[in-house]
Amino acid sequence: MALDVLLAALALIGHLALFLACFNRLHAVGMHRRPRRVLELLLVCFSAGAVVWYGWGWISGRSPFAGWHSGAPWLPTYANFCRVFAAATVPCWLWPKMVARQPSQLTSCQSRTIDVGASIGTIPLSGQARLLSLFPGNEFLRLEVCHKTLRVSNLPQELDGLTITHLSDLHFTGDIGQAYFDFVVDEANRLQSDVLVISGDIIESTSCEPWLHETLGRLQAPLGKYYVLGNHDKRMPDVVHVRKLLNATGLEDLGGRCSQVEWRGCQVLLAGNERP
Repeated sequence: MALDVLLAALALIGHLALFLACFNRLHAVGMHRRPRRVLELLLVCFSAGAVVWYGWGWISGRSPFAGWHSGAPWLPTYANFCRVFAAATVPCWLWPKMVARQPSQLTSCQSRTIDVGASIGTIPLSGQARLLSLFPGNEFLRLEVCHKTLRVSNLPQELDGLTITHLSDLHFTGDIGQAYFDFVVDEANRLQSDVLVISGDIIESTSCEPWLHETLGRLQAPLGKYYVLGNHDKRMPDVVHVRKLLNATGLEDLGGRCSQVEWRGCQVLLAGNERP
């Protein structure tokens, strides 16, 4: 009985790990919204259905191991696969977290969190975001500003002290109002960095397209402003149009390309990667 419980638990862990791996991979691709949601729904139904089948075997008084194969000849094979998957992937997931150390190149790291709602005196949320913000522990309208100092080997003296502002995952969906992003842009400009980069997942809704010029168009960086698209941007109906809108704000597209620039008299090669 104890062995059955152990085998069942291992299979469940592997099943959950496999579900998360498949779901995250599916979510990472730039597939259009509707087919992706259908595939995600099918994946959730299969994953939940397998657990329910297992649970029914437990509740009906059979051994927990029996719940994986009662009435379904394919489930024992799948359960064995899940056990192997758990044994192979869970340690690989845990080990880097256990041995993680601060990189030697990172000489300092300081962060502060801003309650944007309190700062602007309003709660610019609607739809699903407004509902979820009622739950305790949510981080809606929380903006983290993290200052990092890096030591770069063989860095030309002219580039010593170069500052870069990095924005990521803005997600213009309409659920969070434009006032929030106006505040983010103001905070980014307050840093007065030399260079600004945006690393994807910028916009997800055509209704937010006018926001791009009104917000990102105000970003300031004397040595250049650059962006790449993320998988969420690739779900927009017309990705080429999205790039044109972003280019019109004064941002330079580095998606899948290189650019030779001169910063403080030094030649610098910039490259952008939009692969998953």
